[in-house]
Amino acid sequence: MPVSLVIAMLATGAAAMESLDSYRWQNRVLVMFAGSGDPQLQAQRDELLPVQDQLDERDLVVFAVIDGRRIEPVHGRAPADDQAALLQAAFDLPADAGFTALLVGKDGGVKWRANRPAWQGELFGLIDAMPMRRKER
Repeated sequence: MPVSLVIAMLATGAAAMESLDSYRWQNRVLVMFAGSGDPQLQAQRDELLPVQDQLDERDLVVFAVIDGRRIEPVHGRAPADDQAALLQAAFDLPADAGFTALLVGKDGGVKWRANRPAWQGELFGLIDAMPMRRKER
């Protein structure tokens, strides 16, 4: 692989991570990647809608990258649409990957990744077990 291509790929990944850097040490992020109209994306939204206060309590921001082209906020502020493709590339997700959900901790590390929605108990259990979350309580 030519060095210029590697540098371009690293720059793209760095730019995507910069869009998540604005959350670092402030918020946890649940980011979902899906195609337009994906039923799993709707299931995830439906699962989180009734627990908005618990999302706030855990400093959780939730957004979806749709078709690698646009970003839809689900809870809290989301990056601009121009970050969609960069985020998809940074997490090494091909455009046809199907539904993927990732939980990113306040430290910027991926704490959970799955090709299905995260259910409330599972999501809150993961977050509540994090050392930083235990210190917050």
